Amino acid sequence: MNLVLVYSVIGLLFILWIVKRWQDRKAIGLAKHFGSNKWQILLGFGPLLRTKAIIPKLTEIAKKYGKNSLMFFGPFPFFLTSDPTVIKDILTSKLCINKSYNLYSGISFSLGQGLITLNGAQWNHSRKILNAGFKNSNIVTFLPTFNRRMEGLFKDIDDAMEKGNYTSLLLFLREFGLKISLETIIGRDMDKSQYDIRQCASQIEGALEYISNMVFDSKYAIEATRMIAKTTIYKNDLKIIDTVNTVIAESLHSTGLRGSNPTFLEHINSIMRSADRAIENGQMKREHAISNIFHLFAGSFETTSMATYFVALLLAIHPEYQELAYAEICDIFPNDDEGEFEVLYEHIDQMVYLEMVINEAMRLFAIIPQIGRMVAGGDLTLSNGIILPEGQDIMIDLVNLHRNSDIWGPNAHKFNPDNFLPANIKARHPYAFIPFTKGIRFCIGMRYAELTMKVAMARIIKRYKLTTTATMDDLKLENHVSIQLAKHPSLKFERRKISKTT
Repeated sequence: MNLVLVYSVIGLLFILWIVKRWQDRKAIGLAKHFGSNKWQILLGFGPLLRTKAIIPKLTEIAKKYGKNSLMFFGPFPFFLTSDPTVIKDILTSKLCINKSYNLYSGISFSLGQGLITLNGAQWNHSRKILNAGFKNSNIVTFLPTFNRRMEGLFKDIDDAMEKGNYTSLLLFLREFGLKISLETIIGRDMDKSQYDIRQCASQIEGALEYISNMVFDSKYAIEATRMIAKTTIYKNDLKIIDTVNTVIAESLHSTGLRGSNPTFLEHINSIMRSADRAIENGQMKREHAISNIFHLFAGSFETTSMATYFVALLLAIHPEYQELAYAEICDIFPNDDEGEFEVLYEHIDQMVYLEMVINEAMRLFAIIPQIGRMVAGGDLTLSNGIILPEGQDIMIDLVNLHRNSDIWGPNAHKFNPDNFLPANIKARHPYAFIPFTKGIRFCIGMRYAELTMKVAMARIIKRYKLTTTATMDDLKLENHVSIQLAKHPSLKFERRKISKTT
């Protein structure tokens, strides 16, 4: 009897394996063109990714199998690439607008369906509506807000200096990012509300861990386990998500509160007003507007705060580059003002070296380390003639794209802003550096992030000298949806009393 049961189980497993092989036959066919693990191809199964191990695992794969490979993660076959030519083929194709369900379903569960996760016509419709708020002519009107909010950031840093606290910069930058996002995206000054923005900023770390586990942890691949985790172990981590959703919901299309509630800002053409107009015109449902604005909000403050943090940290590690950036800012703002100047639009393009520094920081620390796509609407023929079949999951590996020694030279892992000298940019493939992605579905908030970082770093560099005992080898990467460090090193600030021109 037991023998019959054993044979029955073996037979069932064999049938399931045959079915799985048939389903994956087109993906498996790619293995003859790209690097692959023969055991994964045979079994139709690969390692289950863990949040903290994703970046080292992808680096291991890139070293062993090359810049294009066919890999199984669990039962799902992924075409994995850090090849700029192939990446261009993918990101410029209308067949690759859709996000990979296997990579983004956790984000949809955590944040709802919005601009980050929408596909096809739904994404295109929402993007067209929200594009208006991100036009350059509108983004530049946010510069006074970016400048004004620097006063609070300076106060936080100065207070921390007095107390000898050198570990809180990321918290301060997240609070800064939250406040400017609340004003420019939602149109609210929450300093005048009952909410504690510092406390909200401190909750972001837990929320990111929650989202990343919903995306990558295999035990949360099932909806039921996600729901249980959401209402138990991650209950406290959801507070910041619930708070922002509440603020968005009460702010959207709320003409009755404008003029009577002091937190509402009438003078700013916030991004939300594009959604307001779409609701009025019947172009977007209220619930869809809420989720779209939430996605924009989440993407804006975390991208800018983390990127600015990495710029500051890398300049502290490399004082020679910090002094070059400082000299440029002193040339643009020669007064002995200790960072108390206002960055105007005409100053932005003058910050040539600072832009090189920012780009180099985003090269080494791409805030979104992987991009997921799925081939939909037909097979995709790459420029090398190889065909990616319809339904194929794709993972674009930005970490190994941006650190590829074939592209960036033997010192690809070192910080060197000269990588972004005009001649060096011209010599590289245009898709070798894509911190905001590129192609059809490029990041809607790219210019917003660039202006925020330039304002913040120009004024920080003019006011403070940054130092740290950390080295590049101390910066161990982890993936929490956005890129994070396993440990944040101590970062010391010292006030610059006199500018270089005096």
